[in-house]
Amino acid sequence: MRFIFYCSVFLILYGSLYPFDFSLNALTGAGVERFLYEWSLISSRGDQLGNIALFIPYGFLGILSLGGRRNLAPAILALTVFGLILALWVQVLQLMLPSRDAAMGDVAWNIAGIAVGILIAHPRRVREAVLRQSVGQSQLIVILFLGCWLIVELAPFVPSIDLQSFKDSIKPLWQGSSFSLLAFLRAATAWTMIAYLAVRAFPPRTVWPLLALVMCSTLLAKIIIVDNAITLTDVAAVAVAFFAALGLRKSGTRQSTFHVWLIAGYLIVAGLSPFNFHGSQNFHWIPFTGSLGESMLLNLQVLAAKVFFISALVYLALECGFRLQRIVVALATSLFALEIAQVWIGNHTPEITDPILASLIGAAFLSLRQNGNAVVRADTISEPAKEQSALPEKAADLRPGVLDHSWLYPNFTNVVVLVIATIALTAAIYTILGLPKIPYNVRELFGGQDSWWRLGFFALAVFSFGIGGTIAGHRVARSRVPWLALPIYSFLACYLTYLLLAACVSSESLSDIAGSSNTYFFVMNHQIRTSSS
Repeated sequence: MRFIFYCSVFLILYGSLYPFDFSLNALTGAGVERFLYEWSLISSRGDQLGNIALFIPYGFLGILSLGGRRNLAPAILALTVFGLILALWVQVLQLMLPSRDAAMGDVAWNIAGIAVGILIAHPRRVREAVLRQSVGQSQLIVILFLGCWLIVELAPFVPSIDLQSFKDSIKPLWQGSSFSLLAFLRAATAWTMIAYLAVRAFPPRTVWPLLALVMCSTLLAKIIIVDNAITLTDVAAVAVAFFAALGLRKSGTRQSTFHVWLIAGYLIVAGLSPFNFHGSQNFHWIPFTGSLGESMLLNLQVLAAKVFFISALVYLALECGFRLQRIVVALATSLFALEIAQVWIGNHTPEITDPILASLIGAAFLSLRQNGNAVVRADTISEPAKEQSALPEKAADLRPGVLDHSWLYPNFTNVVVLVIATIALTAAIYTILGLPKIPYNVRELFGGQDSWWRLGFFALAVFSFGIGGTIAGHRVARSRVPWLALPIYSFLACYLTYLLLAACVSSESLSDIAGSSNTYFFVMNHQIRTSSS
């Protein structure tokens, strides 16, 4: 839980500082004065809700990371102070981002989000339910999937008391044009998955009234909550899913296989719709490129839908008896192929986000299994796996292919050495670039002398050549399928270096130092003269 809390802090920084186009030129005296003295709590509703929602996981996971402590007052105080410092630093760093609008008022809404997260996790029963799974493992899984889907359906969870708003939310229900086949397929698939899990988790006498109550309450909530509306698509999807659940009373491999193909089919149709071929577009290698622009509320809903369907595929494949490692590799590869196809087909943004999400979700499932909270039934674990788990720890570590994740947690001394070496290399490069006879285009490669922070990323990129190769070689040597592990870990090592280089060197500066722009200019001029003569 502490590791997940640290991940939430990283995601806050990543989402707040994207696209990392730092520039000291944006840090002007007028901007700093406006940031310090001309601020207000009143902004757009979407901006306020986004700032609150951004820090709710921080407060919630921060309390859960404390374990079963009884006296939470000192920890809550420390968590709030650290959250305040984090929110302030995010706004200060946004002053150097031309694409961001820093505001002190956002800090207040961030603190409100922390308070909401702490209040949700503070009751002892809530902490016991999550940490000790006192509500039952299968029931907790239903709650998690349902919560994820409710984000898709009901965000931003803000009710309205305006009668005209209620009328506007009901109007699409009587309009036949509001029916969308793709939206129907998405909602019906999601509700069918939730019903499948609920039928297996709850007693038969209570599951059907409970399912009907949850589905009908969700439809009614779409009328009350702002920025939502009930449509014919929603009603049809809920009705189809409920009646389909009547055929899911018997659980088994066939049911899981059916749902795997159902969700996979939806992801393919949704990823390539409307199936129109067009000229190639750029593939975005920086994660969450399409999820950190325009409406953050819409991006949150899209991301929650991706997490829901990818997690469902992993869970169902485990129910079918497949190994987790093979599931993650196959799913990440398939999603990557689907994103590549989007370069020429459909109206989507092809990016690396979905394969990375599949890997992160697979890592979460693996963490649950290692902690003894496996979401897989015991009969899906093969006998060799049980025998290996019974081996002594030292003996198991010596066997190839045995899961060993100690390499994910580097030694503190090695981290300190890396930080010192990065600072030293950054200072050396900065000194060399300041010499009088260094060509100007070499300085421009890193954005000029004002962008000295880019040199730190470049130094990390230099060290990543050795670190990434070492880790990749270590994992390939201990893998049972080295022929498959070699390209995967090699790609991940190269991708890490690419991200670090992308953060410090722009494509424009690369074209300048390589002379490609000048070459293009002269070639085009030569062609023009030739055609005119």
